[in-house]
Amino acid sequence: MNRYCSIAGLFMLASVFVFSRPVPAESGHNVFREYSSFEACYESAKQGDAKAYEGMGDFMLHQGIFNPDKKAAAAWYTKAARYGRGSAAEKLRALGVSAPAVGGDRAPVCPDREAGDASVSGVVVDPQTDHTDAHGILIRDDSGRTIDILTGNGDVPEFEGLRRGDRVSLRYSTFISLDTFTGECGPTYFYTENSGRIRR
Repeated sequence: MNRYCSIAGLFMLASVFVFSRPVPAESGHNVFREYSSFEACYESAKQGDAKAYEGMGDFMLHQGIFNPDKKAAAAWYTKAARYGRGSAAEKLRALGVSAPAVGGDRAPVCPDREAGDASVSGVVVDPQTDHTDAHGILIRDDSGRTIDILTGNGDVPEFEGLRRGDRVSLRYSTFISLDTFTGECGPTYFYTENSGRIRR
């Protein structure tokens, strides 16, 4: 079974945890509180809704996935301000961050989608990167590109003893989604189980 399935399952469990948490009362106008849940706000953000970007910023500032996160809040407020939300620009300034120039009325839509399978060979830059619900391997391929491939929470037998500087080859799946911490639409790479090889 592709390890992507188990990682996706972990994400869903984390999502249930986040979606079920109450939103604390805060002073001032909290746009997030206009949405019925985290999921409703996030789904609107995936559709390019600048108000939802600001709502995600409010959620990150006042509650966060695990704890309040000013850096993530600033990322979402920046995106909201770029697409015309003046109140998000004010919230950025309150955090000591300069607001960006307005760049358009509506951001691109970012639906979740699979983007295919691929393989990579290269040098290990970091044998264990840490993510919210998984570990990964950071690889620099022969063209100089670095790619962080998620391997799940458990041990990966084929990478036992993996060290920085080892050469590896493996296969992975790509999944495009809206990052909950940065607000950016982009790829996440998931290791294909039993496809890895270490070459020393």
